[in-house]
Parts: sequence; C-alpha cells; structure tokens
Amino acid sequence: MDSGGQRRACGGEHFPFTIRHLCLHLRQRRYAQGAVHRHADMLVTSRNYARTVLGLRADDLTFSVSKLFFAYGLENGMYFPLSVGARTVLNPERTNVQHVIEMVARHRPTVFFAVRLFMPRSCGKPSGQATARIFSSIRMCVSAGEALPAEIFNAWKRQFAIEILDGIGSTEMLHMFISSRPGACKPGSCGFPVPGYEAKIVDDNEESVRDARSVKPTFPRLSAVVRAAA
Repeated sequence: MDSGGQRRACGGEHFPFTIRHLCLHLRQRRYAQGAVHRHADMLVTSRNYARTVLGLRADDLTFSVSKLFFAYGLENGMYFPLSVGARTVLNPERTNVQHVIEMVARHRPTVFFAVRLFMPRSCGKPSGQATARIFSSIRMCVSAGEALPAEIFNAWKRQFAIEILDGIGSTEMLHMFISSRPGACKPGSCGFPVPGYEAKIVDDNEESVRDARSVKPTFPRLSAVVRAAA
C-alpha cells in the first residue's frame, strides 16, 4: 500500500477504492491469500443478511462460536450487532463445546452462530433436558463453514426446538450469499440466494446446469458462480 491513497497491492497494482481490510484465507493448505474488502462491504452484508434474512434487531444479543479473526466470526460478533445497535458476547478462551454451553447459559444470547462440527457434539451435553433449557433464550441459530446434514438439523430441532439456518459464504464475499430462511428451512438444503446476490450452478465450461441433481457437486467439477447485484 502506498502512503497516499493506501491502494497499492503487493504486486504494484492500484485498487480503485480505499481498502478497509484484508481477510486472509488458505487455498489448498499451501499459501495464504488476502481477500480485499471495502468500507461499504460490511454495510452491504449487514443490510442484506443480518437485517433482511435474520431480522436482527437492537434487543438481540449475538454469540458466535467462530472468533473475530475469521470473516464469519468478524461479521457475527462485531459488524452485525453493531449495525443494529445490538450487543454481542465475545469468548476470550479457546473454543470448546463445554465452554460454549457455559457461556450460553451465563449470557443468554438470542442469536447463535455456530459451525457444523459444533452441532452434534453439543447434543446431549450435559443432558438433553438441561441443554434444552440452556438454549431456550436463542430465537435464531445459524450454521456455516460446511454443509449441514439433514440428520444433524433434525436432531438439533428435536432437542432444542430451534431450526438451524444453514448457508454458504466465503471469505472473498465476506459472508453469506446463500442461506435458509426462518420458518422455511429444509433439512439438507442451504436455502436461497441472499437478497442482493445472484447465483447459478455451472459446469466446467461455465454453462448453466439445468438439473443440478443429476450432477455430483464436487469441486472443481461443479462450481457455484455468485456475484453481487449492482
């Protein structure tokens, strides 16, 4: 970055906007890449997802299993609640299931952001009935990071009487671009494009796939092409 507009990339290229931050992520576990985001990007994700999909409001208290150094956790634990004047809970300790459950019991969050691995490990701890009471303050539960199997969705809903809003996002897009909707969750499905985004499934030739059910969705054979609508 140069000292003037702070827009120079490492390779010398100038960006046509002022950089707010770089979200680093790994590709093929070999090297880190920086996803460049503008100041306006956090406003877009807060409006399109947090407000429109989640219906986040000022009296909410959010709690994210993922920490702030992840793009997913950064939005959940900072930008989203601050965008509506809500509060957030931050975990200063190393994340583990038991500690997360204790924090939920202590702080009583209303919107809970988790990941797929947390869900089955939390069911039945410390006991089904006790954990159901602990999670009774939560009105909205979100999962991301990897696909949520239908059996985990169903087990969680049976135990806690809460739907899980599964979704797809990426560091490059900053947060969710496809998500389930409250009251319209389908087990094993990640839902619909978030308002403000357009999505389609394409093959290796970037041609639209008419029936995605007939194609095994494995990378790189099948890719989801997503862009933010202007």
